[in-house]
Amino acid sequence: GQQPGKDGDLLTVEGVIKEVGAKQFVLVGTIVTKVSHIYSGNSCSRSGTFTFRQTGKRKYFRLKEMVNPCEGGNLVDYVDVYL
Repeated sequence: GQQPGKDGDLLTVEGVIKEVGAKQFVLVGTIVTKVSHIYSGNSCSRSGTFTFRQTGKRKYFRLKEMVNPCEGGNLVDYVDVYL
């Protein structure tokens, strides 16, 4: 799936859901983010196994592995999936 944003921002998620629970799911695949004010507006791709969790009263699942790998481990990058 993908979601465009303003200023050319884009999120793309591709892969297979390997595990589903009441408050989390595990995706094996690739997540690409492109945010105008992160990584000089360039695309950042990460591949592997990712856990999305729903906590509290949130109506979305947030990526647990929040550190943006393209910014040298110095930036938290929120990726949320709304259902």
